[in-house]
Amino acid sequence: MAIASSPGVSVYCTSSSQIAVMVGELIRPDFLVINPVMPALSGVEAARRLSGTLGTKVVFVSELAKDSDFRDVLRSLNTSGCDCTAVLPTVQRQEFLAALESRDNGFSSDSTRSVGQGPRPPSSVSAAAAARRPYPEYDALLGFVSASMYARNAFRITGLRVDASFREISKQAERLEMMARLSGAAANAPAEGNSADSIRGALQSLKDPEQRLLHEMFWFWPTNQPHIDVALDEMSRGNVAAAERIWSETALGQAELTAVAAQLDGPCTASVRAQLAERKVALEHVTSICLHNLAVLYHSKAVANAHGSNSSIDGWRRSYQFWKKLHDQHRFWDVLVERIRATNDPRLTVDVAERIWTTLPLSLLTFSATLAIAAAESRQFDNAGQQRRVMNESGFATTVVREALTRKLKPLRDELARLCDNAEKEAVSSPESGDGIVKKLFENKTRYLQTFNFLLGAGDPLRDSAQDLVAEAARSILVAYANKTESWETALPLFEECLALTESKSLRARLEDDIEMLTGNAAAKRAARRTQATAAVPPRTTTQTNRSPVPQAAVPPPNRRPWIVIGAVVVFAIIVIVGASNSDENAATRGVTSQRNTSSSTNTAPAANIDLSAGIVPAQEAKQPAKQGGDVFDQAEKELNAHQASSVATYSEPRSALGSSVNSFEMSNLKSSIESNRSDLRRMEGDLSDLDTRITALNSEIESDKATLERMKRENDLGYDVDTSRYESIRRRHNNNVNEVNALVNEYNSALRRYKTLLNTTNEEIDRYNALVRSQ
Repeated sequence: MAIASSPGVSVYCTSSSQIAVMVGELIRPDFLVINPVMPALSGVEAARRLSGTLGTKVVFVSELAKDSDFRDVLRSLNTSGCDCTAVLPTVQRQEFLAALESRDNGFSSDSTRSVGQGPRPPSSVSAAAAARRPYPEYDALLGFVSASMYARNAFRITGLRVDASFREISKQAERLEMMARLSGAAANAPAEGNSADSIRGALQSLKDPEQRLLHEMFWFWPTNQPHIDVALDEMSRGNVAAAERIWSETALGQAELTAVAAQLDGPCTASVRAQLAERKVALEHVTSICLHNLAVLYHSKAVANAHGSNSSIDGWRRSYQFWKKLHDQHRFWDVLVERIRATNDPRLTVDVAERIWTTLPLSLLTFSATLAIAAAESRQFDNAGQQRRVMNESGFATTVVREALTRKLKPLRDELARLCDNAEKEAVSSPESGDGIVKKLFENKTRYLQTFNFLLGAGDPLRDSAQDLVAEAARSILVAYANKTESWETALPLFEECLALTESKSLRARLEDDIEMLTGNAAAKRAARRTQATAAVPPRTTTQTNRSPVPQAAVPPPNRRPWIVIGAVVVFAIIVIVGASNSDENAATRGVTSQRNTSSSTNTAPAANIDLSAGIVPAQEAKQPAKQGGDVFDQAEKELNAHQASSVATYSEPRSALGSSVNSFEMSNLKSSIESNRSDLRRMEGDLSDLDTRITALNSEIESDKATLERMKRENDLGYDVDTSRYESIRRRHNNNVNEVNALVNEYNSALRRYKTLLNTTNEEIDRYNALVRSQ
């Protein structure tokens, strides 16, 4: 064999495939060279056993190497983990060695490691799990596919056909040089509108075998003999529709190919079968070329209209339809291999065809991903959605679709990372401005996150990492801001927006702790403000609300504590007035007025300073005003009765019996009225307390619904699918609760006015009663 004379290589030959498997299990060979058609155990099965268990690479030597059906078998073996290829028996030594090198980069004809020199070196992957090493991506193809790929195609610019020889290319270059010298321009260039420099560059590209192959891949191929092709002649005359019709009839009709295949399946002589088989191969060749030309035609139209109207979407669909058919049409790839062999250039090996086959779906989808991302960034979500649907419906694997999107979105994520870094740097120098910095960050991140959400969706690692990136940066800024300013209520909604963005469990836990501490700090601060308010209740105003899609603002709950304190103070004044002496009673009366108009105030301890690592910590509790203990009204009654008994016992020298009787009668009426007012005031305080409780409960539900509506709106803006029926239900409940709160506030204000009126009347009666007591 060709490899037998290579130095440093040991070759073991066996008489059957069974013995080859047994010997292979002992010596663990690097390569198995075998005919797929073997008696008893087939060569394919032997290859599967050795390659699947030992990682042995397989080279099939057979005439079947050029058969499209056998190439399907090869692809199936490679997919299942058998690293194999096939060559013809007439293969030359160097090409055979090249086939081996394409299976193992470490092998060469000068290898010093013998096939039979014991076990292979240890590998990170066990031999039992050895799988086919995938062909590396063809970077040249990934870089070639772009918006200008057809505009700068060398064959379009030069007017040459893809089967042009090197001599024809040289002659064309000489002709253009002569034209340039004679006219000083390339006005008569084959492709109108191209400069002499562009034509010269195109011709230079055609002299590089790799570049030429890529330009050929995305241009029109002849289907028959090199210089006799009706479709290409129509294309050269600008009659694209005629060429499209010819290619479609051949690629999609396939009437003759179907008839030949049917004859092959029927009874026929060996010579007839050979002729039919040869005819079938020729028809498959023409069909594959027509599929290729249609794919290029529709793709070129779609690329030309890439930034146009939605009419180009149909072109993308048809383009992918034919690219997928071509990708599955193995006869075309055989033609491509033959084209590479015909080049006979050592810089271009046959494995390039496999690499192009592997990379073609990704290269095509990557360009579509670029268009989808550009549309999403421009908020043209209809166009972006159509491009994404075209990619999903292309027929290529969903993993390739996602890979294409991910690759083109990574630069966008890097840009988002720079945006977050800049915001954090700005906050370091000015932490007290952290709330504004975060709001600006949230405003700027919208177009980025909308693009990730729209094209990748929730659960995608790249999309989730982008969300966490913004949330982490915003949290660090807000913690510094909260520490610096103690503006807990301002920071709280921004923390909640960070939480809505977050996908990481650990970051969510930290933000939830921060929000809990901020809520406590904000509550303590509000309590401190309440205790510092005056006893007089400011007039309440109601918020007018309308039913609208936008969540309505909730009315704040009434503050009932000052008036409860006032009632207690008034009754306590009664106790002091009735129980004091005549001289002290006057001071007590003044004390009642003072107590009614003086507010209690307390000092609030400041929140402790916090650091970034600890997050938000709770502030110290604000001191609450002392509450009256016991039933002050019952105590007032007891002391009032005791004072009356004492007055009668010590009463002496009344001015007149009539005056005393009149005063006693009026004092009795005043006492009865005061007691009745006391009962009414207690009842009214209870009613006010009940109203306050109901308003507080409704306000809590309103705030919860408002937060839910805002979160759903943010998710909708970011491209999430939001349950609109649930949104409407929550919105209606929110508005109904707001209306009910406003009605309760009106009722509360009315009751409060009645309470204040009765309280003033009671104070006046107390003053009158005190005057009568002093007159005694």
